[in-house]
Amino acid sequence: MKTLFLVGDSTVSNYDFEPDRFYPRWGYGMALGAFLKEGVKVCNLALPGRSSLSFLKEDNYSVLVDNIKKGDVLIIGFGHNDEKLDERFTAPSADFENPETIGYTLKKYYVDMARERGASVVICTPISRRSVDNDYTKACGHVTEKGDYHSAIIDTALKLKVSLIDMTALTTALYLKHGLEKTKTFHASNDLNPDNTDNTHLNSYGARVIAATLIDGAMRGEVKEITSLVDSEKLKDVLAEI
Repeated sequence: MKTLFLVGDSTVSNYDFEPDRFYPRWGYGMALGAFLKEGVKVCNLALPGRSSLSFLKEDNYSVLVDNIKKGDVLIIGFGHNDEKLDERFTAPSADFENPETIGYTLKKYYVDMARERGASVVICTPISRRSVDNDYTKACGHVTEKGDYHSAIIDTALKLKVSLIDMTALTTALYLKHGLEKTKTFHASNDLNPDNTDNTHLNSYGARVIAATLIDGAMRGEVKEITSLVDSEKLKDVLAEI
């Protein structure tokens, strides 16, 4: 059986029900399986709060290394927490000689590891944070004082000749197209007040829309590692939302 593995942060990960939030959080990895063919197993190992570097210390990374095999697919969705100026930080660069960069970490511990085991790899740039002033040129688009993570991840994928889905660009376009009122319905709440919107994390509806956006991006970009797993009939209804 082919397995689709996912690694990444809170925007990708699974969640248990959260009774302290009016709209609980969902990662888009929770919704992805709904659009795939029968027989495709989804193993979502993403964890909230992790960067590409800090994830290496987790048991879930060991699960990935021990179980990914020939014919499997690995989706990588880091970036949000690589920006944090603490032990999670990686520099926004595709310099593979510098172990402090996100490019180095993605290459050595994810891409090279998966390829050595015969698996295919797809790198996703991080989804945008919903911007209340429609400005995606800065933090909401993953451009920080330290540099441009969006561009660094793209550069990493291109240098490694790895399939890429530019989720930053796709979600930015989605937010600008639908506007603040509509895109608010994609997001979790920070607490029991439905109007206290968490502009980073998705709710169940948003996770479904973003998962479909990922697949639509894969189809447009001819990312066969993903499109070969998709059941188009399951995708029809939600495509209208993007």
